[in-house]
Amino acid sequence: SSSEVMWIADIAEREFFTSRAESNGFVFLSTTRLSEDGGVVTLTRDHKSEAQSFGAKVMSVPMGLLLKGVMRKAILRDVQDFKAAVEE
Repeated sequence: SSSEVMWIADIAEREFFTSRAESNGFVFLSTTRLSEDGGVVTLTRDHKSEAQSFGAKVMSVPMGLLLKGVMRKAILRDVQDFKAAVEE
């Protein structure tokens, strides 16, 4: 189990927001975008990890493979939380 402090790094109302976290020599950026077409709202999310230190760069390849499943679960949980909030 792990947790990181994230903050909003950029936002455009009704368009997108980007959250940022920093940990262990990495910067993590997640951008969530909203789009609407014909009354259907679509939520998409992109995630980017940027290694900042030499050690993080060395670890980025094996960690990327290990964290892929963990990140997928975390993003899915976030999307389910968004869905529940919107449907309330």
